[in-house]
Amino acid sequence: MAKNGTENKAQLKPEQKSLLFYSFALCLGSYGFSKTLKRFLSEARIKDDDWEASALNLDDIFSKYLETCNDVYTNVDIQKDQGELYE
Repeated sequence: MAKNGTENKAQLKPEQKSLLFYSFALCLGSYGFSKTLKRFLSEARIKDDDWEASALNLDDIFSKYLETCNDVYTNVDIQKDQGELYE
């Protein structure tokens, strides 16, 4: 068992981690957290001015994730209902 609960933690490659940081920074900026964004860029050592071009929209990603979750729960509910009909 790994320490600090990291046994199931995904390991990101450096370029994936950079993309995550860029995307998080974009999210901070789009929600008006300019002071937090400035501090984050400094702490994450992001010096490029073109990081926004590489960033992904976390709102879109999270929305698609929620749709997937809702689809799973809907399918489970349908299967439960069908199971009750056949019992």
